[in-house]
Amino acid sequence: MNSNAENFDTISRLEFKYRIHQDQVSEIERDLRSYCTMDEHSALSLDGCYPVTSLYLDSPSRTFFRWKMEDLENRFELRIRTYGERPEEAPELQFEVKGRRGDIVIKHRTLWRGRDPQNLWITPSNQWPVTPLDRPRMENFLSKSLLHEALPLVLTQYRRRAWFGCLEDYARVTFDMEMRFREERHFDFSAPSPSMISTHLPDYLGAPGLVVLELKCERDRIPWWMVDLVKRHNLVRSSFSKYSAAVMELDRPLFAEPNLFVPPRFEGSLR
Repeated sequence: MNSNAENFDTISRLEFKYRIHQDQVSEIERDLRSYCTMDEHSALSLDGCYPVTSLYLDSPSRTFFRWKMEDLENRFELRIRTYGERPEEAPELQFEVKGRRGDIVIKHRTLWRGRDPQNLWITPSNQWPVTPLDRPRMENFLSKSLLHEALPLVLTQYRRRAWFGCLEDYARVTFDMEMRFREERHFDFSAPSPSMISTHLPDYLGAPGLVVLELKCERDRIPWWMVDLVKRHNLVRSSFSKYSAAVMELDRPLFAEPNLFVPPRFEGSLR
């Protein structure tokens, strides 16, 4: 296993999602132990989980959200992510452009060594707290945000249990649970419980206690044990987007009157 697999600046992978009940997690992990080792962040946590907090950007007309809803074959989203129990105090952030082409996910990630992400838009690039090698990726993030007039919209948070395949260069299994969100129009990463809304809503996940299981691997090589895992536990692939579920809840009145939506503009090479 490549122990730095989640530290790649660019990840190109296959990604498959399944909705399972929390009671199934321990059963599936029992099988995983033969082929995987627990992610170091999960291993250091008392309950095997660590928080993942993401700030999603979108245009005023919800361009990235509409691409997801329309299942556009070639699309991307912009988010800023951090880890840990107190995300508002994180010393660094990850700016991510996450693209999808069918089943293939391509993620470009850049480390911002600071706590003021808004400076990306208001300071010269030579003052950004990034390495010279990272600057082109950060400029790409900035360019896409300006092209689509993308601004902060939704903050999501969940707890993740993660495993790495022992034999593959990249094979990863994650269990995401306790998903919640709130509207965020600035760059506040705090997630106090009273302000967060649970994503465990019947419209999106079904009954409470459901978990999103993700199997991630190299584009040209699906591990046989992943195939066996799906068959052994009768897993049925399903789509779920934490960001889209949050936007649907925030925009619930608009879904009652679809004509209130502003049609998205498809720009660049994304058509």
